[in-house]
Amino acid sequence: MKCKKLIGVILCISLVLMSAVFPAYAQDLQNITVTVTASMYGDLIEGATLVNVELNGKESYNLNDVFSKFHSLYYDGEDGYSFESGDYGDYITGFWGDESGNFGYQINGGDRYAGGLDTLVEDGDYIDVTIYENRYPDTEVYTKFDTYKKEVQAGEEFEIVLYQAGYDENWNTVFSPCEGATVVCDKDEYITDSDGKAVLHIENCGTYIITAQKSKIVKEAEVCAITAPVCEITVKPGYSDIMDNIADIYSTETILSDGNMIWFLADMAVYDKVFPEKGKTLSEDVKKQCLEKIISNALSSSSSSNLAKSILALRALGYDAREVYGKDFKKTDLVAKLNGLIDEKSDSVTDIYTISYVLLALNQGEGYISDETRDYLLDEIIINKESWQENEWGTDAATAMLLALAPYYDENEEIKTVVDETLDIVKGAQGESGAIGNAASTGLAMVALSAFGIDPDEVITNEMSLTDALVNMASENYDGFEPMENSFSTEQGFRGLLALELMKNDMGRMYDFSDSPMNSAWETVELSGCPVVFNTIPEKAKIEMSDATAFEKGKYDLSEGTYTYTVSANGYKNHSGTITVSAEEAENHILKEIDVTLSKNQSGSGGGGGGSSGGAKEEKNEDKKEEIDEKEDVSDAEANENETSDVKDFNENTFEDVKTSDWYYEPVKYVYQNNLMQGTEKGFEPMGEMTRAMLVTVLFRMDSEKEETAENVFGDVAEDSWYFDSVSWAAKNNIVSGVSENTFAPDESVTREQMAVIIYRYALYKGYDVKQGNAPLSYEDKDSISTWASDAVIWANNAGIINGTGDGKISPKDSATRSQVAAILMRFCKGIEK
Repeated sequence: MKCKKLIGVILCISLVLMSAVFPAYAQDLQNITVTVTASMYGDLIEGATLVNVELNGKESYNLNDVFSKFHSLYYDGEDGYSFESGDYGDYITGFWGDESGNFGYQINGGDRYAGGLDTLVEDGDYIDVTIYENRYPDTEVYTKFDTYKKEVQAGEEFEIVLYQAGYDENWNTVFSPCEGATVVCDKDEYITDSDGKAVLHIENCGTYIITAQKSKIVKEAEVCAITAPVCEITVKPGYSDIMDNIADIYSTETILSDGNMIWFLADMAVYDKVFPEKGKTLSEDVKKQCLEKIISNALSSSSSSNLAKSILALRALGYDAREVYGKDFKKTDLVAKLNGLIDEKSDSVTDIYTISYVLLALNQGEGYISDETRDYLLDEIIINKESWQENEWGTDAATAMLLALAPYYDENEEIKTVVDETLDIVKGAQGESGAIGNAASTGLAMVALSAFGIDPDEVITNEMSLTDALVNMASENYDGFEPMENSFSTEQGFRGLLALELMKNDMGRMYDFSDSPMNSAWETVELSGCPVVFNTIPEKAKIEMSDATAFEKGKYDLSEGTYTYTVSANGYKNHSGTITVSAEEAENHILKEIDVTLSKNQSGSGGGGGGSSGGAKEEKNEDKKEEIDEKEDVSDAEANENETSDVKDFNENTFEDVKTSDWYYEPVKYVYQNNLMQGTEKGFEPMGEMTRAMLVTVLFRMDSEKEETAENVFGDVAEDSWYFDSVSWAAKNNIVSGVSENTFAPDESVTREQMAVIIYRYALYKGYDVKQGNAPLSYEDKDSISTWASDAVIWANNAGIINGTGDGKISPKDSATRSQVAAILMRFCKGIEK
């Protein structure tokens, strides 16, 4: 029994030891990959050039393992490889079916000694094998290029150097330049010079295998003088190719739907300036559609950032931002509008990410900026330099500022000092990859440096320039820059490459459109004559014009001459008049406005001529006001004279369509009890749409300091309308600016982004704290937010006032429902108005 127990103990100990040994042994097994190239008689063997050989299952591997596996993978036949053992170890007797014994091999181009087939190899080694045509003393000389793989840009010259092997006095291998060899690349041939160097040029992208050949005469016969070296050349598009590919995309209608349309317009203007021969310009139709979007957004915007970008885009297209006409044919001076925000010392102007573009925009034309305004902006930039020079979160503020300050570098010593400091900061931010952050930031840095004549090609870290780094971040199809989820990286990378081209061709700085044409910008049509617009009350009045046809209701493009017109409407007296257009008015497209207010026909029927002369404002009929139907579906927007300050009772029976289980129950309760919104004859109608007039009336009620009367500025807001006081008050206090200068569109449904803008302006008017952060939005449809509404939507979302609508969207263009408005008003009142 004792013996059996002892044997059992020994077996257990043995198992434990074995379990300890075998895992350790298994962990020592290696899997490696080496690269092999085979050549014969001075030529590369097809199918055996730069191929990978994977080895696994052993602790170590030698050349014999490599060649055996190499043949099993790539040799088409049997017995292609053989070897024998000798006094000095194993040696090759057959390779690739050749049994001449004229074989040679090198590891890593001779960097490691290869004494026999038992020589060990390591993961990543490169091994080339040669079958010689001749044997001692006339054997080919072993040659190699200075690299086995190389990446180059299409169309750019690049060098490659060929070396040949020799021996020193101690029979150590040494390499020297191989002169007079023919380097072959895709049927093109290049001759190496005395330094072994050949300069190649490859136009088309792709992967190419290059080799070299050289012959000599032995016993009156021409034989190979060198072995076949090999190098794999990967030709990537050059940055000019990337620019062309981007231009291919954004010279089409694609630009219209892009969230960076304004910047791409400016970029394409520069591209067309640098490469006019390529003909990648926007069509006149696309330009017109872009222009209409720019004007529409700019006219309704009070954002200094939006105005600055709109001015840049207009100047890029050759328009004067001081003469911008909307659909109502009213002229707006966007430059004056932006200068007005500066005069008001608006915080939005001096934001470190905005002030640079404000200054840049106002440098786009003579008379755009006064000396006083320029000095104010420059002083603000210098005072706040520590803020925008701080690069913990990137250099984008600094690089944009450098571009804006470039025109003043040689004129102002203080600015010169700040610029020099900032240039060092930007260059110091270059990372190991050669980039400054991502592709977008690298592109902006290239713009800034180029503005001061600093070549981004010469700003280098780890042998990588800014330009190289940017090209390395190109998309798979070389038509943009990663990440491709939005166009920011592509646009700003494009911007950087264009700035580089401007600098190299001595064509000025990026975004300098001061010499562009100064045409008037019209949102609607290209005029041939004098623009004439009728403003009528009632708005739906019919206009009949002699010898002219309206291109849009109430709008005409008239040549020189005299015209008669009649304005009529059912239930009103007709009005007739004449219009005379002078040659000067037609030639210079001078706007003429005809204001006509028809008098009510007391009998209620139409007919009857008369009225004031053409162009004069008609006397308004004081008797035209009518009582609004109490049952009309606008009761929540009407003034409720019977309201009291007492909190009204509210429960799930107050409205049949609002139950306690509904998400909007508490918001509806809040607005109802606070007299902000009331019900309709159908209930509360939570899914019903809110009109623009309704929303403004709610804010009018909220304002305890409102004035009772204000001047009307909108042609579609009648003095007898229930919303007249509300809209007039909102317009006077810059809470609303209308869908155009003379149109408010009171009955249109308010969109979610319009609502954000109106509430944001109301908060500014009330002096509330609107600094709730500016964290970027993460909604998948954020790029669909209109430029003029972007700041307001970001503020409202950061402040927790306007949230998403589900499915990762914020739905800026959707109409706001009454329940959404109730929730937003409750959040605003509880979170902001306090």
